[in-house]
Amino acid sequence: IYNEIGLGKDQSDAKKQFIAWIKQMDPSERLLLILDNIDDLLEIDQKAFIDTIHEISIVSKQVSFLFTSRKKFSSPRMDVQSEVVEPLDQTSASKVIQGLSSHVSESNALELAELCGYLPLALKLVGSILHDGIYPADLMISDLKKSRGGKMSTLKDDLFPGETQLEQIIETSYTKLDPESSFALLALGVFPGSFKKSSALEVLSEVVFINEKNKATAFRRIIQNLRTRSLVEYDAASQSFQVHPMVQSFLEH
Repeated sequence: IYNEIGLGKDQSDAKKQFIAWIKQMDPSERLLLILDNIDDLLEIDQKAFIDTIHEISIVSKQVSFLFTSRKKFSSPRMDVQSEVVEPLDQTSASKVIQGLSSHVSESNALELAELCGYLPLALKLVGSILHDGIYPADLMISDLKKSRGGKMSTLKDDLFPGETQLEQIIETSYTKLDPESSFALLALGVFPGSFKKSSALEVLSEVVFINEKNKATAFRRIIQNLRTRSLVEYDAASQSFQVHPMVQSFLEH
């Protein structure tokens, strides 16, 4: 947490510098720290994570936290308020699909949106799969109905959605990758969170681009394909990539 905020390059000094910094805050100031996708932190050591947040809260009441996670957690030592993210509405969800694929009719987009449970990741993956028009929307609808009994569960239906919700859609997207791209996605799945281009290029050079003369060009080709399929995300602000946690969970199994 301390290093992500950018205070201290040395792991041993990061905590000390951060605590000193918030102690010097003006009494009228407020600080909101947003931690996105904390699932890994909770899985690795939930107690250590909660202890860290609790310690910061004790040092300064001016600091608040906003977490996003697929899992609900609580602690008797802190006031944790949970909010369930609602799925998109029908119209917005169908527009996501049509925005990614002009080949999908309005009626098919509406049906696909319902089959995806109006979940953003599912919608992005479906739209990306249908983007080039090779995989017909009618066939996608038929396949989803066969695999999930006609409807994906939503976040509203289940506060703790498991990986099985999107497994079929992720699997469909993965199986339609060329061998090089699928191998690259597996390799990038080793990163527990966001990663820089240099780190990704280093990993892929060892296991995927072994015989490539121009590894930088090969990287751009592969990463663009994975981003087009919505299997890898890019954050321009931090100039880093990330495999979505649910896609990563699929790769692990």
